[in-house]
Amino acid sequence: MQRKAAAAEGLELSRANTSSGYAGVRRYAVGGGPQRFSASLGDVYLGAFDSAEAAALARARRAEREGPARAGSGQR
Repeated sequence: MQRKAAAAEGLELSRANTSSGYAGVRRYAVGGGPQRFSASLGDVYLGAFDSAEAAALARARRAEREGPARAGSGQR
């Protein structure tokens, strides 16, 4: 669903060779519960999400607002 939303908005979810599969997205579990994903762009924390795709979409949206130089960057 997030991929369709990204395509509709003209955004690309930045793939990466990480445990989440996306740049700037980290996978974690809380107290043995379901996996969650956090997104960041540089040193800006964007929040926690139920799926890696949702986190990647939030990151792509933020990168779009900040400019194309940060869109695919996992760098600070």
